[in-house]
Amino acid sequence: MSNLTKLVLWDMNAVLRSDYLLDYISDVMKLQSVQVVLNRNGAYHQLRRHISLQIKTQSLQLKQSLIMIF
Repeated sequence: MSNLTKLVLWDMNAVLRSDYLLDYISDVMKLQSVQVVLNRNGAYHQLRRHISLQIKTQSLQLKQSLIMIF
């Protein structure tokens, strides 16, 4: 890809990002829908962390129980 083409694509990308950002700021419905998706994604990762922590805790408790038995 030539250097000029790369620069043009770079500028076009900046224009498209600016257009999306302005549209995002001015459109309340789009803003709310993006926030819902972000919150859902955050809740999903929080749930995964919680489950992982519970599994680790149960595993440690089981190991300690086995150590006390033997």
